[in-house]
Amino acid sequence: MTPTSPQVRERLTMTRAFTAVAREAASILKSGYRTRPRAEEKGENDLVTEFDRWSQDLILGRLG
Repeated sequence: MTPTSPQVRERLTMTRAFTAVAREAASILKSGYRTRPRAEEKGENDLVTEFDRWSQDLILGRLG
């Protein structure tokens, strides 16, 4: 593969898209930091907050 091959361009495009979505999800998680979010137990000693769910929904909605 050369640096300008279609496969490299596609990978770069996908990497940029994934990075943008990850940054948005991180922003959601950061917004909940030190806010005393509502938490639920999803398993034994395994908590999930509303911010966790919102960030997950964003990721799945964008990358499906």
